[in-house]
Amino acid sequence: GVIERILQRGFLRCGIHILNATQDATPDKRVELDMEFCRALSASVLQRTPDNVSFQRYSDDDDIYLALDNGNIDVYAGGAVDVGSDFLLPGLAFSNPYFHRRGKSFALVTQEADEQWADFVYWVAVATIYAEE
Repeated sequence: GVIERILQRGFLRCGIHILNATQDATPDKRVELDMEFCRALSASVLQRTPDNVSFQRYSDDDDIYLALDNGNIDVYAGGAVDVGSDFLLPGLAFSNPYFHRRGKSFALVTQEADEQWADFVYWVAVATIYAEE
């Protein structure tokens, strides 16, 4: 599964959404939070410092979901969740939302098929949120 591939590779591949190519230098607060959740995931799965993350930047959500589907990234940080709807994208698993802005909520997204990884990501997000409270 994904956990075994991360352990073998030695780092987490995390997809993040940026608005444009110049945002690399100055990410907004939500992107910074997305990156921190990736670092928390990396530290949890690799059981060491959270610096073992390769951030893959995308300017289009469709490209991120395709990268997740193809296995080019392990997790998408900042996936938009419509909490008022019962419909979520098929084949994907979402963590608890960790950021809310203008009626949208944002969460970590994984492939639903790997239940162990999806559950791991979900509980790392929950534990991080509760640790802050």
